Amino acid sequence: MVELEYQPTTADFAEALNARAKISRSGRMQRKLLILMPALAVLMGITIASGRHGPGRRSGWGSSS
Repeated sequence: MVELEYQPTTADFAEALNARAKISRSGRMQRKLLILMPALAVLMGITIASGRHGPGRRSGWGSSS
């Protein structure tokens, strides 16, 4: 008599985590943030590069101009 034992693989775990992320509220939120964060980073980079960041558009943190 031969007994077969199921050995879970990393692909099984990955599939289970992906399925849970699609269903759970936190999983959906993480997916949305994963899309929004790079767009926000690009927008912040453009804003900083243009030199128009912060109220009064001061050039440095301690400047009094």
